[in-house]
Amino acid sequence: MNTKGNILIIDDDEDGSATLGLILEQHGYKTETVATGQAAMERLQQRFFNVALLGIRLSDMEGIDLLRMCKEKYPDMVVFMITGYASLETAVHAVNEKAAAYITKPVDIDGMLAIIRQTIEQQRLILENRKLLALAQEELAQRKLAEERLQEQNEFLRNVMESITHPFYVVDANDYTVKMANTAACPDVSSGEVMCYTLVHNRHQPCSDPQNCPLERVKSTGEIVVMEHTHHDKNGKTKVVEVHGFPIFDSEGNVVQMIEYYWDITARKEMEQALRESEQKYRALFEDSRDAIYVATREGQFTDVNQAMLELFGYDREEMMALDARMIYADPGMRRQFQQQVEQQGFVRDYEVKFRKKDGTEMECLLTATVRRIENGTVLGYQGIIRDVTQQRKMQERAQQQDRLVAVGQLAAGIAHDFNNILTGMIGYADLALTNPELPPTLRHDIKIILEQGTRAAQLVRQILDFSRKSIIHRQPLDLLPLLKENVKLLQRTIPENIVTRIESLPDRYLVSVDPTQLQQLLTNLAVNARDAMPTGGELRIHLSCWTLQPGEPRPFPDMASGEWICLSVTDTGTGIPADVLPRIYDPFFTTKEVGQGSGLGLSQVYGIVSQHDGFIDVESEVGKGTTFLIYLPSLEKSTGSASDSGDSAIPRGQGETILVVEDEPMVLDVAQSLLESLGYRVLIARNGQEALQAHERHQDFIDLVLSDVVMPEMGGLELYRTLQQRDPSIRIILMSGYPPAESTHEIPAQREVHWIQKPLSLKQVAHTVRGAIDE
Repeated sequence: MNTKGNILIIDDDEDGSATLGLILEQHGYKTETVATGQAAMERLQQRFFNVALLGIRLSDMEGIDLLRMCKEKYPDMVVFMITGYASLETAVHAVNEKAAAYITKPVDIDGMLAIIRQTIEQQRLILENRKLLALAQEELAQRKLAEERLQEQNEFLRNVMESITHPFYVVDANDYTVKMANTAACPDVSSGEVMCYTLVHNRHQPCSDPQNCPLERVKSTGEIVVMEHTHHDKNGKTKVVEVHGFPIFDSEGNVVQMIEYYWDITARKEMEQALRESEQKYRALFEDSRDAIYVATREGQFTDVNQAMLELFGYDREEMMALDARMIYADPGMRRQFQQQVEQQGFVRDYEVKFRKKDGTEMECLLTATVRRIENGTVLGYQGIIRDVTQQRKMQERAQQQDRLVAVGQLAAGIAHDFNNILTGMIGYADLALTNPELPPTLRHDIKIILEQGTRAAQLVRQILDFSRKSIIHRQPLDLLPLLKENVKLLQRTIPENIVTRIESLPDRYLVSVDPTQLQQLLTNLAVNARDAMPTGGELRIHLSCWTLQPGEPRPFPDMASGEWICLSVTDTGTGIPADVLPRIYDPFFTTKEVGQGSGLGLSQVYGIVSQHDGFIDVESEVGKGTTFLIYLPSLEKSTGSASDSGDSAIPRGQGETILVVEDEPMVLDVAQSLLESLGYRVLIARNGQEALQAHERHQDFIDLVLSDVVMPEMGGLELYRTLQQRDPSIRIILMSGYPPAESTHEIPAQREVHWIQKPLSLKQVAHTVRGAIDE
């Protein structure tokens, strides 16, 4: 069976050698394979091989050493080095040792076949040319025999040339006439009728630039030339060809003819250009990405990182590339777990891991990565994308905490509402009893204790309502700095001398809309907590600052709106709060203090007050170093009012005015009636809104004021108010409740005729509120 050539494959990769041999035999080559250098030398002793495909590393010797031995013993054999571990140094070494080419795995089969085919044809041509030269020398003695053999050789060359699929021709060095050419070179004309510059360049005169013309370089240098050249076909289409040129010398060493063959590499060049453009696009995406991207070896050496990666971790490029990848993990053992999972699956998506920045700061991140492998499946390393979700997780935790506290607050508010009705009876009747001048002193003492305990219970309920944002508040525009200074003076009475209190702020106006009483309560609770955290003394710092949240800027709280904010921070240098306790500090009745030293409502009340003022609260704490509470309140552009005086503390009395009391709870109704009558008012009663409308219809000319509960069956206080206002726009009304419903806080306070009174009712509270509403 005729073959295109004999090829010896020398490689210890038996599977790869077998596959390569099968492909070559399918293309008409006869192949043999060996795995060692010794076996290769023994095989070469037995027969000649046109081509040897030699692996760079063998089990018994280096491929380069075997290459040297082969070329010394068989200089005409063409050796191609083939390996999966390409490097410039190895390639140069191989070329210096006369390797014909350096082929990398995975092998480009088409390219390899083309090179082998061209090389074997070139080898055959060279060998035959060598024979021709020998025949030419023998011609001196046997011209006739030489002529015959030359004729045979020319015919052979003609057959060889025609068997070459790429354009191949022989050119006269003097006039550039094509002396011999295969059909692929000039299919339409005979070789003697065409000039090489017309054939190759589609020109009408020879090229004069040896740098751009392959044949001119061969002619001028007498050397073999391989170069890329721009070729214009007869249709004017530009193509890129790879040209090989060889000189043919006369007996005096002059170049008389030149052999040239070439093949079209336009598609390959276009592919290379597309690959370069793709690489440029990839590099642009890599560097411009806002996510941190890296490429690392399995051992932990970074081989590439983008700018976002450097910015995220705080290293410069030189530091990052020299860093062991395990060092960026908060727990270096986490990298082993990551490696096991990513190598088992081939990839990971949104893998949760804690990383550590250069400054030691830990951050929670999501890692998406894939494995990089070579052809045999060996893991080279990993490439991945890191996204910092620390702030996102904090916001999620805050949102979950807010949802949980809202649910607890709703439950607490419902309980407080019912408890306030009970306290109204207790406090109201105690107040009435104390107005009796004939009350015995011993009994008066006991009733005062009942009243004090009832008042303490009411304060406890008030804390619960503050937490659940159900308290009635009276907000007004105020400059926070003077208010803080006054409150701190009061706080210093309850703070030991071994605690230094400081107020820090820049010269500015800190305008907010607040309830001064609730703000004082907030500061008191935080100061008392700070005092308890510093039993041996320390420092309490209260700091005010203005802060602007820009649109699109990351929000420290999910619902925080863009705009101007006032930040109030309260810092102590105390014991700090353990990390496992922090998530529960706002829970009502949660306390770490001993029994009897705290109700667990202080921080719950602070949380509720801040929330009711449309603000946000955050905490930072480190055990042994202290705690900082950060309170954000919406800023006002300018002050529109100031705090009003509390007024005379004396109990004002009625002058016989008529008051309609509307209440569905019998005990509260009795207490309210008794309190008002003891203050000198005439009282009409109704048990719901419908009864109140009927009573108003009968006595509207005599009713001076309506005192109504908010939550009642059939018709509540808010609906009663709206109906009465339609009847009489000048009607005066006081709404009372354990807490105001959400709709009332938005719809009613804007009306000047409406006043609020919060249960439980007391004599002094009722006296001032009722008198103030009537006299308004």
